Amino acid sequence: MKFFAPTPYFFDLGSETGIMYSKEQGVISQRPTSILFHRELHRFIDSTADRLWQAEEHTPMVSISAIEKGVVADEDALVFFLEQCRQDLHLPLVCEVIRPLCVCTVPASIDPLHVMVTKRAFAKTGFGSVLLLSTPVCIYAGMRAQKTCALIVDIGAGKTEVTTIQNGEILHTKLLPIGSFWLAQHLHYIMEEQHALTISWNESMSILLQLDFLKKTQVYTLSGKDAGTGRPTTIRIARDDIDTLLNRFFSLLLAQINDVCSQTEEQVDRIFCTGGLMEISGFSTKIGELTGFPVEVAARGKLAPILGAIQLYHHKVK
Repeated sequence: MKFFAPTPYFFDLGSETGIMYSKEQGVISQRPTSILFHRELHRFIDSTADRLWQAEEHTPMVSISAIEKGVVADEDALVFFLEQCRQDLHLPLVCEVIRPLCVCTVPASIDPLHVMVTKRAFAKTGFGSVLLLSTPVCIYAGMRAQKTCALIVDIGAGKTEVTTIQNGEILHTKLLPIGSFWLAQHLHYIMEEQHALTISWNESMSILLQLDFLKKTQVYTLSGKDAGTGRPTTIRIARDDIDTLLNRFFSLLLAQINDVCSQTEEQVDRIFCTGGLMEISGFSTKIGELTGFPVEVAARGKLAPILGAIQLYHHKVK
């Protein structure tokens, strides 16, 4: 049995959310991927977080293949996710999707293992061939940057990738396993080690989303447990604790940006920001203050990579 799709399906598979999109139907599927990837991701964050945290000036570059194994190169999980997408299309499992291909965004620092696993997962689930497009190149296309030498800062749940691009071509890129998962994990560490309080993963994430760089809120309140008794309690987190963590994050990010810019001969004109952490009020403003570059945030949030991929596909690929 074969199903003829009118246009390609576009996928953006992040560490927290996966999206399937078509021009005719819009968002067909938007599902959490973090449930599938958490086990390996947590283990990976635990194994790298300490040395990232302790690095004063030069952050050791973790191998890209290790990051991909930790974040998305779980073939069974990817197959399961794509099978859920097929259910959202109401297609029987034996059905083969015909029409030219699927398009999926991937990091610029793509690893051969990631390529192989992704292509095999699409083939296994009947979606057929898949065209992989670099996320920063898609963002660049979506921002209509033309000849601008731009720095794309993509801060998601599982990783941060910084890439310089000109005329749609990648000049330099660097990827680190720091993002909202990393921040949530370290917020958990701070509360447990310094205050003997235990907060859940979801509570850690909720604190991050409450942040506002444009306001100086002094105390954040959430529910948690006393680490000694295990009894529920109300936890008050001082902004100083949050700032300590954020300052370390921005220190790592700035080192990453400086490293990429120093390898780029062309003068960077502006920064385009994308990724889930841009939902935090004032986050992009902070990046502009630290770097001195004009900053623009890719519109449409989590759909930004897909909308850029559609433009790229129709203008350059099709």
